[in-house]
Amino acid sequence: MIIKQAYLAGPIQHVSEDQATSWRDEVATVLKGFGIDVLDPMRNQHLKRFPDGTWDKKAIVELDLQDLHEADILLAYCPQPSAGTSMEIMYMKNTLHKPVLVVCDNDTLSPWVEYFADECFKSFEDLIDYLNIKLTTKWAAKES
Repeated sequence: MIIKQAYLAGPIQHVSEDQATSWRDEVATVLKGFGIDVLDPMRNQHLKRFPDGTWDKKAIVELDLQDLHEADILLAYCPQPSAGTSMEIMYMKNTLHKPVLVVCDNDTLSPWVEYFADECFKSFEDLIDYLNIKLTTKWAAKES
């Protein structure tokens, strides 16, 4: 499997902007080092709001679904329950049949998320170690 693009799922609503973006920025830097482009749902926030500042639900879902279709893999950070993240995970795995990797650094991970995840990790370091191994061995060998 060649991974060209990764979608970064995680809480956006009910968290601060820093909580929604800081982990994504850090993971994006690492992924770019692997030659993987990032599809970050935070990048289109201006397209997901009406002029009065309220959320455009249709734009949110449709833009995120478009990104999921373009992505080769979904990387999710689940520090707390998130309906949107859970929906993205289920859609990516159950509808698109693409890999889902999840990081949850506490004990709040839903059994539903665990069920649809290919792998779950307790830290970003564990996720990055896993990607490093997979991208240089098993996944890369499947493309030879």
